[in-house]
Amino acid sequence: MNNITLCFTGHRPQKLSYGFDEQNELCLRLKNQLHEDIEKMILKGVNTFLCGMAMGTDIWCGEIVMKLKEQFSHIRLVACIPHLGQEKDWNDDYQNRYARLLEATDDSIVFYDHYVQGCMQKRNRYMVDNSAHMIAVYNGTSGGTHTTVEYAKRKGLDIIILDPNKMMRSHIKPSIS
Repeated sequence: MNNITLCFTGHRPQKLSYGFDEQNELCLRLKNQLHEDIEKMILKGVNTFLCGMAMGTDIWCGEIVMKLKEQFSHIRLVACIPHLGQEKDWNDDYQNRYARLLEATDDSIVFYDHYVQGCMQKRNRYMVDNSAHMIAVYNGTSGGTHTTVEYAKRKGLDIIILDPNKMMRSHIKPSIS
């Protein structure tokens, strides 16, 4: 496990109470907390961030890392793309944000050249398998984020969970055997 690597997981806008309204007070508070937590992890020695490049949490976290690179030039952002064209059905704003973020990454990993069943899960497992830390925006509902957080727990990652509805933060530290 790479102790200097952190991955992100979290809900897409459709699963959040405020949807695509990023000016909503809860969304603004969530983004501020993400910024604080990412910066704290940099100060603890994390220098590589794996971003799944999905709408919502992934893009937000990637944009925060991109901004923090102005202050911490040594950090790296790696795009983990489940398949080429994942953004093709997104709205124009998110397609543009995706393109800007991809341009700013230090490296990218593309798992498939087209959509195949299970490609998102393969991306998520890769990110967990290659990280020691995770920041998750997770409200407890079932789905890909739930599966990824549970997998990270089994793999012993140090996990910060932010509940986007209640703005509660929990920290799951790996058990030492």
